[in-house]
Amino acid sequence: MYKDFTAAIINSYNFFETYAKVDNFVSTQPDVYFLRHALKEGQAENAKLDKDALAAMEKPTFIETVLRTDPDVIYTSGFVRCKETAEKVQQLLKYYTEKDIPIVLAD
Repeated sequence: MYKDFTAAIINSYNFFETYAKVDNFVSTQPDVYFLRHALKEGQAENAKLDKDALAAMEKPTFIETVLRTDPDVIYTSGFVRCKETAEKVQQLLKYYTEKDIPIVLAD
C-alpha cells in the first residue's frame, strides 16, 4: 500500500513539473516539500533513527536531493526520529551551502 501510494504522488508531481517546465511556468508562491523520517528503531515516540537510516542520509543521492530543495525553514514534529532527520538536513545544508536553516518544532 505505501509504495503504491507514494508512486502515485511522485508520478503526479512529475507530470505537473514537466508541463510547468514546458510552459516556462514560474511560481510566485513558496515551495513546500515533505520529507518522511528515515528508518527508526521501534515504534515509540522516542524511537531514534537506526544506523542504516543514518548511513542512507550520507549517500550522494540523499545529499543531492536535499541541496536541490534548498529550503528556507524546516518544520518537524516532536518525534525524536523526525527531529534527527530535520537536524541532519540542517547540517547538510550548513556544510554544503553555508546556510543556517532554522528548524521549527510543530505542535
